[in-house]
Amino acid sequence: MESWRPLIRLPNCTEVNNQHIPTIEEMEPGIIFLNKYNGEISINNEPTFLSGTFIILYTNVTIVIDGKKFYNEERTTSKPLPAILQPSSAPLNIEEFLSLKMLKQLNFNNTKEVSVLEAANRVKNGTSITLIILLIFSALIFGKKLLIKQKEDEPNKLSQPAIEGLNQIFNTPKDSNEDV
Repeated sequence: MESWRPLIRLPNCTEVNNQHIPTIEEMEPGIIFLNKYNGEISINNEPTFLSGTFIILYTNVTIVIDGKKFYNEERTTSKPLPAILQPSSAPLNIEEFLSLKMLKQLNFNNTKEVSVLEAANRVKNGTSITLIILLIFSALIFGKKLLIKQKEDEPNKLSQPAIEGLNQIFNTPKDSNEDV
């Protein structure tokens, strides 16, 4: 806030009878007339002593005279600059108006794109399911072959020593000199 400095000038007026004029009068916003005032006033909480007749012009300050507050707020506004001189700003809300024909075309194009994406998704899902089924069948077939081979190999393994033992027992030597 700007500090207020009083501008003091010695009066250069001829004296007239001014008893019919009130001592403190706000003539209009921003103008106070003090007639034969002798006392202290406060301008933005800074006390000042005045003695005499004064016209006070003020804006954007608070003046207190004999307990009565005066305030005049002046708002400054600026006129918009021509479009060439204005700084460019990012467009905020841009509204687009589309015709019904354009909306139908957009809907048709979007429907086409969705159907293409769905078809590609169906192909991927079908391929995945087919591969899973093939892997399961391959595992089943391989497992069955292993079981069959194991069953075929097991009887021979178990019976082979028994067969050899029986052959040794029941085989009679061709020569009588051979030991059993």
